Amino acid sequence: MKQQLRVYALVLAVALMAPLLHRTYYLKVEYVARGEGVVGPEVFSRHFLLAPTIKGFQERDYAQVFINGLPTSFTVKKDSEGNDYADPGSISFSGTINITLVQRVKVVPPPFRGRWTLVEGIAWDKAGGKTYPGGFWRCNSSSKSFEDLVSLSSQLRRSSSTVDQFIVNTVQWTLERFSYSVREEGGVMCPARFMERMSGSCGDVHAFVAALLKIQGVDTSLVYAYVASPEARQSITTSTTSFTLEGAYPHIFALANISGILLPIDLTASTGSSPADKVSGASVNMLDNMVILYRVNKGDPNDYLLVYAPSGAQEVRLSIRVTADSWEETRHYAVLAAGLALLLLLLREGRATSA
Repeated sequence: MKQQLRVYALVLAVALMAPLLHRTYYLKVEYVARGEGVVGPEVFSRHFLLAPTIKGFQERDYAQVFINGLPTSFTVKKDSEGNDYADPGSISFSGTINITLVQRVKVVPPPFRGRWTLVEGIAWDKAGGKTYPGGFWRCNSSSKSFEDLVSLSSQLRRSSSTVDQFIVNTVQWTLERFSYSVREEGGVMCPARFMERMSGSCGDVHAFVAALLKIQGVDTSLVYAYVASPEARQSITTSTTSFTLEGAYPHIFALANISGILLPIDLTASTGSSPADKVSGASVNMLDNMVILYRVNKGDPNDYLLVYAPSGAQEVRLSIRVTADSWEETRHYAVLAAGLALLLLLLREGRATSA
């Protein structure tokens, strides 16, 4: 009987732990256009992005596109940065059209969550050679130029014998000078403009850090994510477009990839205060309410933050809502209560048998 109790207890422990291995979130993107025109790839590749499945962090296990409330088939395609998006094909409209994407993402919480932590002693031959990115990354401001970025990056590189030390030195230099602020105009500042001000939001500072790393050949992307929070809401409206995000705060951090070694860099949402903490304690390692949506490596991150309107549209409304599975916590408690009741019953039976 004791052996049976051990087996029952093991099975019960597995059953009790299973519901705690993930938290479920729903992402709903609603795109409404009024007028006459065609909704095509330029809209779907920016607004109908599919959350990636990342082993140890999150899994997208459901996605569905609806047109005027009716489910429709779609093709999963990749944009120029390698992000997946849902494409139902070009859609002509006259009047009002509603295109909605609903996806379900299971997020792994700590301590079961994977971690991208600081690795020491990464040789420089693991990184690529010096590279000068273009476009957004190569801008100039009134008092700072791209050459100033190159000079600073080279200065930080000279005092760094390894890639990880270069990352830590870059984070340290930035932390000593950076102040966080939310800009009303939104968007992401180009690196030279941020260097001029040394003040901005998460996207601004991480674009700056990413640029410094890129110049020395460290492959670095900006990662856009939602941090779920029921009370969160932001809205931006113009004469012809509107954007609303509910149930989450947007967050951007940097992610370095050194020959497959992934190191997140998060100066604005991390645990701990040291430069190393901004990697190992980055929000992507610590939070169970973060859903990663896409990354930007070579392009302009602001391209993903605009509301795209098809030619002929008089009005476009983009609404995004992030919600947690409302029944998940209830189910967790129900399983826990049932498991404890079963354990007590088994213990009683064990005692009765022994007697």
